[in-house]
Amino acid sequence: MRRERAVIGVLLLSVCFISPMRTAAVSNTTFSDSMLIPTDSEVSTEFLTEAEDGGYIQNFAVSDTGSIAICINSDCVNFYQKDGTFLYAVRYYSSGMSRVFWYKDNPVIYLVRGNLCLIPYEAHQSIEVWEFTGSESDLLSETVFTNCSVNGTFYQMLPSDSFLSRSKGYQLVMQNSGETQQVIYTDKKDARNAVFRLLLIIAVFLGTAVAIWKNIRLWRDLMHL
Repeated sequence: MRRERAVIGVLLLSVCFISPMRTAAVSNTTFSDSMLIPTDSEVSTEFLTEAEDGGYIQNFAVSDTGSIAICINSDCVNFYQKDGTFLYAVRYYSSGMSRVFWYKDNPVIYLVRGNLCLIPYEAHQSIEVWEFTGSESDLLSETVFTNCSVNGTFYQMLPSDSFLSRSKGYQLVMQNSGETQQVIYTDKKDARNAVFRLLLIIAVFLGTAVAIWKNIRLWRDLMHL
């Protein structure tokens, strides 16, 4: 049964990856040499019912129907409906970099080290592992971006409102035509770093103020000599 399923999977996925493939937000790109093949490799994975939060965004991808996937640095991908409602998350254990992209409504998590692809199936809470034999550089270049537009909805990674935050990648927001921005994911680690930076600025300011006050007192003492 498993062998038959693998054969069917190879046929379907080969057709998918040989035909022109597009990750939302980038121009049409043809992966004519890209294929997924069965592999004996195993990756420790699990489904999560709560969103992973706090990690840095590695990349995000939006399907043609508006489903959202966010790959974060703690080896996890969060999945959301097109209205921003959290669906599920997939955690995996990999020592290297990873990225997420879509083929139509099928999410694919690419593990760079080992050239492996994880394909999660929410319906029966399972994850298949395939070997990727296409061009690693092409795939990575097409799945790393900071903004995109899909079916009239604009998605972008924005810095925090605080001047203390990093220059980009603080949060992922989406905006429909004429509507206010909706935050999908926020990097809470950066918020903690912002507090640290604020305390550091305060410490430097107080140290400078004390040094100036001491110099003023010294100048006054010298004036009275």
